[in-house]
Amino acid sequence: MTTMRTGMVLTSDSAIPESLAYLAKAGDLLEAARQKSPASRSIRLNLGLVYDHMAQRHYTLGNGTTAIAHARKSLALALELVKTEPNYAAARIDAMRAWDILIHSLARFGDRAEATTVAEAAHAAATDWAIHGPRLDRMVLFPPQAVGWRGDLYFELASKAGSPTDDLQKARAAYQESREAWSKLPTPPRDLPGRLAALDTKLAKCELALRAADR
Repeated sequence: MTTMRTGMVLTSDSAIPESLAYLAKAGDLLEAARQKSPASRSIRLNLGLVYDHMAQRHYTLGNGTTAIAHARKSLALALELVKTEPNYAAARIDAMRAWDILIHSLARFGDRAEATTVAEAAHAAATDWAIHGPRLDRMVLFPPQAVGWRGDLYFELASKAGSPTDDLQKARAAYQESREAWSKLPTPPRDLPGRLAALDTKLAKCELALRAADR
């Protein structure tokens, strides 16, 4: 669908309003198509992608409630596909993408308890899929990703906490666990050096924040 693709490729901050207009139109068209063909894999998959991209745009704009709502819709569609088509690997990949934006949106804008619950659910699913899912070459990447998101979650929560030390320690532990998990993959992804460098940067920020919190 041209409208959907146009909305997705408009990624610069200045183009967000235009991107959202295209994505909203694509979402309306796909929702109408879904009413006629509720079992269509392609419609559900594309609709989930539209909601995911809308969540990302609203996250960037600081529209927390809207970002969370769209991320929830994207995740629900992906998990529905996982349930109805368990051998369709793309559905699990899309579920992880939706968990990514949902966890980060909840951490920044939402409820602490829900954010931690969602992060735990994402890690549980990632761990299970890395063992039992289709396309295990892709699924084994999920647990390190999910643990890293938990680190992002606690680092974000630390900025809101009156006594941030506990959250920062949890963030540091998660980043260390994620780094170790990435390093132990039997067939590492090509972008592994970049992933490890990003984790090292986050670990350094944790250390700086912990030293500041202890003063």
